[in-house]
Amino acid sequence: MTQPVHAGRRYRRFLLGAVVAGLAALFVGAQLGQYFAGLVVYAVAAAAAFGVFAYVRVRDDLAIQDEWEATLERRASHLTMQLFGFAGVFGFVALYVLDAAGRASVGPTVQTLSTAFTVVWLTWGGVYLWLRYRP
Repeated sequence: MTQPVHAGRRYRRFLLGAVVAGLAALFVGAQLGQYFAGLVVYAVAAAAAFGVFAYVRVRDDLAIQDEWEATLERRASHLTMQLFGFAGVFGFVALYVLDAAGRASVGPTVQTLSTAFTVVWLTWGGVYLWLRYRP
């Protein structure tokens, strides 16, 4: 029997809380010079969140979100990818044009970011094609 969505929201709140607490610990640890301690807290929080997520995925009768929340999440993801996509394309092209014009604007950091940007979009394209054409 499927449980109501509010029963699964407790797990969703824990997942989000663990991720936020882990990221906050990582940031605070880095700011205080205790990077390793922040990293350990982040790893424990990520492992706990993954464990809860795996538990919820195994239990078929437990729903974390309803259709409205799933639609909202998809729209937010879509708009975020569009925002970073357009900003990244125009930003990186502008930086490389400035670099070609003689202004030193592309260093190792920009090259790393543009490579990561390319990898994200190639991964997105691969997942899209796999979902579209899978048997």
